Amino acid sequence: SSDLDAKNMMDDILEIDRVNKYKMEKCNIKDLILEISNELAFTFPDKIDLKTNFEHRNLAYINPAKIKRVLLNLISNAIEATGDRSIKISIDTKDLQNSAFIEISVMNTGSYIPQEIREMIFSSSYTKKSEHTTGLGLHICKEIIRKHGGQIRCFSHKIEGLEESQFTFTVRSSSSEP
Repeated sequence: SSDLDAKNMMDDILEIDRVNKYKMEKCNIKDLILEISNELAFTFPDKIDLKTNFEHRNLAYINPAKIKRVLLNLISNAIEATGDRSIKISIDTKDLQNSAFIEISVMNTGSYIPQEIREMIFSSSYTKKSEHTTGLGLHICKEIIRKHGGQIRCFSHKIEGLEESQFTFTVRSSSSEP
């Protein structure tokens, strides 16, 4: 098991370095999100209530496999944070800055991330490592989004016993490809 952990950690570290070298293409982000939604419905039929809301108009200019990895990482973190409870997840998109960017938000109920953790959550030195991960997932997500010319942020709040966390990131739209 420690050999597997070491291999997974090396794969994650190499992933950060490889991010410079991938190919971008025009992609319908809606199709990518719906593909993920279908996979989740099959894998977790009774655990996740997933809703989508698409308000963007343009194609995204991305590496689809890398953005899929970011989305799956954010969703798997949300699932892990809620433990055995069922979870509501919404994935929303919208155009920003005269449609130069597309904003993608992944919001979940049932988990709260305190401000002091939100400030360091994307750092390579922060980890909430479990037995199945290296703890570098959010740092890798940040690097992938940065290499796409975007940003990623985390919001979280508690209101009257309801806990919600949201990760929002931006990617270039095809109207602003470099």
